[in-house]
Amino acid sequence: MASGLLLTSVLTGCATTESPEVSLTAGGSATVTISNMRFNPSILRIRAGDTVTWVFADQGTEHGVVSNANAQEYFESGVQSSGVYSHKFIRVGMSRYFCSEHASMGGTIIVR
Repeated sequence: MASGLLLTSVLTGCATTESPEVSLTAGGSATVTISNMRFNPSILRIRAGDTVTWVFADQGTEHGVVSNANAQEYFESGVQSSGVYSHKFIRVGMSRYFCSEHASMGGTIIVR
C-alpha cells in the first residue's frame, strides 16, 4: 500500500489516498470525475485507442482539463462548470494534465 501511495505521489505531484488507478480493456473507456477540487481517479492506465471522459461535477465550480507541455498527447477541454469532455488517446506514453483554473489539481493518463 505504501509503495502505491508513493507512486501516486510521484506521478501526480501530491500525496493522495482517494484516487486509485484504473486499468481498462482494449477498446474501452474510462470516466474521471471532477469534484471536491480533484480528479478522481487521478491516475489511469489505458490502452491506445481508449477514450477518457472527464465529468465536471463540482457543483458549479469552473475547471479546465489541460495537458502539460511535455504530455505525450495534447488535449484541452476549455473552462466548464458542468457537462463532459472526452479525448481518445492514440499515442503510447504518459500524459500528465492539470486544471487550468486550479494549479493544485493534477492527474496522469498512462497509455500502453
